[in-house]
Amino acid sequence: MAKVRDTHLGNVQGQIGSLVYKMRGTKKFVGAAPKKSTKPDTESAKAVLSSMGVVSKFASAVCKINKLKKVWKVYVSEFSKEYQYIESSTFNKVVAVNRKLSSNNYLSTKAMLTPENIYDIKILNYDINSSKFNLEFGAEKSLLDDFKPQCDFFLLIHLSYPLEKKTNKIKDNHKFIILKKSESAFKFEEKGNTFSFPFEKSYKKVLDEFSKAMVFFSIVFYENDVPVLCENAEGFILKGFELHEADVKEHERIKSIKTKKQIKSEKAKENPDFQSAIV
Repeated sequence: MAKVRDTHLGNVQGQIGSLVYKMRGTKKFVGAAPKKSTKPDTESAKAVLSSMGVVSKFASAVCKINKLKKVWKVYVSEFSKEYQYIESSTFNKVVAVNRKLSSNNYLSTKAMLTPENIYDIKILNYDINSSKFNLEFGAEKSLLDDFKPQCDFFLLIHLSYPLEKKTNKIKDNHKFIILKKSESAFKFEEKGNTFSFPFEKSYKKVLDEFSKAMVFFSIVFYENDVPVLCENAEGFILKGFELHEADVKEHERIKSIKTKKQIKSEKAKENPDFQSAIV
């Protein structure tokens, strides 16, 4: 990269034609613009890009609900403290928490709809009729002991085309339905709690279009409109269980593919007295 000692263009930054202008402090530099690689992506590289695409769409869905976005921004617990350093955006925080919980074409059942890694809610049953999505769940003792009547219920459905992708674009293969309903006097029982979300015909139509669906359910409790407790249920397969299993196996297969760097490192361990290179 060359240093620019004098220019009549002023403080130029960015790409102009085949050149890139940069500022480092008060100094100006110019270099060749990077060229797009013509090498095809490896399976592992494609898997990483796909995984980031899935978790980014998940984060976008979370941030569409203002109350849920605020929870990710202000809620503090022993777990969420680990991510307080991420101040750039709520979206980035959701991605950082969940990126290890997503794979090349699916989300893990441990994906977090709220910033808490505790799964105290057990889904016992569910039912979808013409206008409602009904959930029956059991509540842990902590919910009964720390009962707070003001709460929000969140439901997210991740729809996908596993393996047999519709196109190569993430937006065509993955869609999210996210619902929020507030309650001011919901009484929790140890088992047999039933909660219903309004479920429009348009949601049902989209649900029917996809071959696989995974559901995530969370409850957030408030005191004076400040979130003080988040409770999650593990995600469950609404439909396409066999497709989910196929996705998991495909992910494990891709993980098992060794890179050239790994193979070279292993060979070096086999014979530490010999080393060679072509530069």
